[in-house]
Amino acid sequence: MNELAIAVWQSISIIARRSAMGVRLIADGQRLRLRDLGVVEGRFMDGRTTVERGTLLLRLLLGALFIAHLYWKFAVLPGGLAAWWGNLLKAGYPSVVPAYVLSAEIAGALLLIPGVLARYVAVYAMPMMIGAAQFWFVRKGFYFTAGGAELPLVWLALLGLQAVMGDGAFALVRSPGWRVLTSRAGVVAEDE
Repeated sequence: MNELAIAVWQSISIIARRSAMGVRLIADGQRLRLRDLGVVEGRFMDGRTTVERGTLLLRLLLGALFIAHLYWKFAVLPGGLAAWWGNLLKAGYPSVVPAYVLSAEIAGALLLIPGVLARYVAVYAMPMMIGAAQFWFVRKGFYFTAGGAELPLVWLALLGLQAVMGDGAFALVRSPGWRVLTSRAGVVAEDE
């Protein structure tokens, strides 16, 4: 047990320092630069930045969550898709709402994981999460523990991050930047 505690303490005692040379890791009196770990100036050896990799992970997470929601609608929910659709109609929504929700979830499931126009898929799905947050807030309140709007708002934030951060690493079809779209519309954007 003491050996485990010592090993844990030694692992925790690795200190990160910033200097003019960049970040250095000091462990056991030896300096390990990020360059030694395969990271040079925020880039991995394949040239991709940590932000691009993080955006890829976000894209994969959102795509997997959309797949899980579709699976629930088709395979888990008693009555399947027809029951889900009927419940939304009974709640007073017009038939265009479940059609849009289904299309946004299918787009998220099919297009986010391979990275096909991921930025615009995220923007397309955002109104769905605003509507879901409103739906559950009115019925259950805010907190997730009561089945409220908290989780749809987290989804909304994640989709917003995807839209702002872009497609990420290994995207099959990259979304045109905001500058391209705004220049076509005659609007000048400062940043993508």
